[in-house]
Amino acid sequence: MRLPVEEVLPQLAEALKQSGNTVLCAPPGAGKTTAVPGYLLKNLCGAKGKIIMLEPRRIAARSSAKRIASLLHDKVGGIAGYRTRSDTKISSETRIEIVTEGILTRMVQEDPSLDGYSIVIFDEFHERSLQGDLALALTCDAKKIFREDLRILVMSATLDSERISRLLDNAPVVKSEGKMFPVETVYRPVPTGIYLENAVISAVKEALEQSPGDVLVFLPGEAEIRRCVEKSTCFGDSIAVLPLYGNLPPEQQDEVLAPDSEGRRKVIFSTPVAETSLTVPGVTSVVDSGYVRVPKFSPRNGMSRLETERISLASADQRRGRAGRLAPGLCIRLWSPGEHASLKPFAVPGIMESDLAPLRLELARWGTKREELPALRWLDTPPASKLDQAEELLLGLNAMDEKGNITPHGNELLKIPLHPRLAHAVTESEKLFHGGFTACRIAALLEERELIPGQGSDMRELLTLLDRGPASARAARIRESAAQTARSARIAAGKTDISKAGMILALAYPDRIGMTRSRHSGEYILSNGTGARLRKGDTLLSCDFLACAAVEGEGSRQVIFTAAPVTLEEIERYTPGRIHETFHIAWNSGEKALSAERRTMLGKIVLSSRPAPGDVPVEELDKAFLDGLRSEGASVFAFEKSENALRSRIAFLRKNMPEEEFPDLSDEGLLNSMDTWLLPFSSGMTRVSQLKKIDMKQALLATLTHRQRTLLDTEAPERVPVPSGSMVRLEYDTADGIPLLPVKLQEIFGMMDTPRLASGRVPVVMEILSPAMRPIQVTRDLKGFWSGSYFLVRKDMRGRYPKHHWPEDPLQAVASRNSCRKIVKPEN
Repeated sequence: MRLPVEEVLPQLAEALKQSGNTVLCAPPGAGKTTAVPGYLLKNLCGAKGKIIMLEPRRIAARSSAKRIASLLHDKVGGIAGYRTRSDTKISSETRIEIVTEGILTRMVQEDPSLDGYSIVIFDEFHERSLQGDLALALTCDAKKIFREDLRILVMSATLDSERISRLLDNAPVVKSEGKMFPVETVYRPVPTGIYLENAVISAVKEALEQSPGDVLVFLPGEAEIRRCVEKSTCFGDSIAVLPLYGNLPPEQQDEVLAPDSEGRRKVIFSTPVAETSLTVPGVTSVVDSGYVRVPKFSPRNGMSRLETERISLASADQRRGRAGRLAPGLCIRLWSPGEHASLKPFAVPGIMESDLAPLRLELARWGTKREELPALRWLDTPPASKLDQAEELLLGLNAMDEKGNITPHGNELLKIPLHPRLAHAVTESEKLFHGGFTACRIAALLEERELIPGQGSDMRELLTLLDRGPASARAARIRESAAQTARSARIAAGKTDISKAGMILALAYPDRIGMTRSRHSGEYILSNGTGARLRKGDTLLSCDFLACAAVEGEGSRQVIFTAAPVTLEEIERYTPGRIHETFHIAWNSGEKALSAERRTMLGKIVLSSRPAPGDVPVEELDKAFLDGLRSEGASVFAFEKSENALRSRIAFLRKNMPEEEFPDLSDEGLLNSMDTWLLPFSSGMTRVSQLKKIDMKQALLATLTHRQRTLLDTEAPERVPVPSGSMVRLEYDTADGIPLLPVKLQEIFGMMDTPRLASGRVPVVMEILSPAMRPIQVTRDLKGFWSGSYFLVRKDMRGRYPKHHWPEDPLQAVASRNSCRKIVKPEN
């Protein structure tokens, strides 16, 4: 049968040939994964060129290689082969290599020129995994620096093609319409109180009755798959019930992807691995739970957790499309049309929500500094908060230095296909106490996440079950994964030492060492400063210290799912730098004073403390004192009237003579600049009451330069002279910020103009007072007052104060402080 994508293959090859970068958009079932590599190999790669195709999932890599090899009439490992972390089938004849994400990153790191490869294909790029984004960024950078002739093809069914085109230098976009049979879509929302697996079984029964082919069921994870498989006995022997997920043994995966040996219809319970590049033949109906399980990383506590959430509209369409690839199909959605309308258009990219420590370590090896990250090709730039957390962890693991360079230890960690935490635990435990093999087994258990349903949290018990428990495919897979890790780390196989489980976890998760709040309470404070608790009845309840690997939840609801006991003696012996002494200085708001302690710390856990009366470094003391004052507010300064008047004068000049750059002595400005104006006078102080010893006026004046002090005296003086000979105080602290001059009328006879401040820019407000010191006129135009309203004031005041002098010509009268004396200005 001709695949729909074959119609655009010549156009695709020509676009890649001309531009070097291309985007292919093709819906599910178009055949892009299987048809494109072989065609491009034949038409663009010459006699020796090779193709790398990135598949996000291991199961898809295996099945794609098998399908491509079949189309080429060859076996897997011949012209087409695959590389995954756990399995590799390639040979000297292999020219199409399907690889998983970590493999491609490693290939680019080890040979940035990708010598011998002509094309790199990124399949199903819409999944937007962290490693996929990283691999594309590194490949684009390698092409720019080392291989301009390298061709890059990005393929997807639901990706924003224009956006990825812009990222790839406006690469041409080739579209295949594909072939899709009509799919009837029905909504069956799960009633309140009904378990998901019960609703799934009912929907599968409906699908079996309404559609003739196989049924593909999408579930969020393995636990839901197991529960649904257990309830599937109701279908009888005529239906083959099969699970499908990434950790399934290859032979069981092959069973799902092949026709049933007895010709039965199949019901396949699958995680999202069957959503995109993986083709499950025979499917004509889909039952979609509408959920997906995704990792979420919290920079607040440095922990990742799996969360079950609603899928995106793009994923819902992908899943629905699986029902219409062979014939008209049926899709049963276990949610309502209203819920469907509220689904987000696309899933959040992994780079926005994942732990970025693996990415940051890879970039450090690539030679990329933090400030250089934006220069790489990112559809979404890595979030700064998550990069901060990643760098803090890598510094703590000695994998990266302060300048962002990878260390020799960091390079060692990248050779081991584990998260840097676990790789560090493997290498260090081997060096410190020959515990590397046990660490490999612990890493394999943690990556598996679930060895036995209903397991306890004690890692020692899991290790014992792995060695002595009942045989199972899962246990065999974990043991093989541990053996592969040991080979990568060049660690010899040996016996499992469960007594070192806690210390191994402490090496991997130094920020998750917990100390009990009280014996047998199950409540722990972790070394990252958060709290967590054991589940009721846990066998670890009596432990004083735990090293925790799996902690999920937020805030006070964090629950410890996997841990092991560890002792302070072990931590001090193997990682002495983790326990340290520090000074703790706290502000007592009630006493408005500092208290100081010398604390022994494990991360943010206080192991012990004692008063430190006089040995705290003065720099730490001063900083804490200023922070305490800042928390109290500016009222602690208790400025006197003259000091506040000085602040008002300086504020006036700051506003009206900005070119002179007077300091900000507002409450906020003073609090923000205490280290410059207050600290020289307060160093060594620990109590607010001690501030009384400071001459605050001199401290404020010390903020001014010599020129500013001169300007303060001349352009914003405390007092101004008036004709009576008085020096009248100006009021600067006014509502409108314009200085006020309150003065008796008799003291300004003969005064022609209003005084002006700030180099003549601001006329003061003159508040003219009666003999009883009551305002009778307010003006900024004294000359206008004399020629106008003075005569109305004179008339009124003569009646009220007949003994006082009210001249007809105020400009010729002699001013006097004694308003009762009648003084006439002598003639010349």
